[in-house]
Amino acid sequence: MRISLSVFTLVLTTVAWAGASEEVTGFRGVAWGTPFAQVESTVKAWTAEPRLPLECRTHGGGTTCHGWMTVGPVREASALVLFLAEQGFAEVALSASTAAFETFEAMLVERYGPPTRVLDTVITTTAGGSLPNRQLLWQTGIGQVALIRHSASDARRTSLVIQSAARVASVQATHQKQLREGARTGF
Repeated sequence: MRISLSVFTLVLTTVAWAGASEEVTGFRGVAWGTPFAQVESTVKAWTAEPRLPLECRTHGGGTTCHGWMTVGPVREASALVLFLAEQGFAEVALSASTAAFETFEAMLVERYGPPTRVLDTVITTTAGGSLPNRQLLWQTGIGQVALIRHSASDARRTSLVIQSAARVASVQATHQKQLREGARTGF
């Protein structure tokens, strides 16, 4: 699923900024680029259950935190928070039930205005069925928000991915490199 989110990010990062009502400057008061050490206690308190703070692990490339969050009225959203060694605070990825899609969409439209891009796709199954997917993107100069409703039979979920512009650029560069290497190897 992480690969499909990254591909979605790559495809949609080429869309020009059309003017949201608010910049995507970070998440819950933590600005993009902030080092983890400066906001560790704040980030761990983002949990849905105060007795169970987000679990964070530091590794060579930065710090990754995961656990459960409440976002507006959506309870129990699985969360991944990413701090990169060179970029600081870079990304929040949430996963919730498909029912959360409309709730997240209303919250995002209220905060950022209409999405800068809407992509509706239908995946045809081998049995001849069809699975609709919806992807919304709000892109600003310093960050972006992607909201995705996955209808695949094994992943009926809503994903909400909030990224810094630096993270979007690094994901895009990685995909471009993978595409070039794939072209050389025939895959």
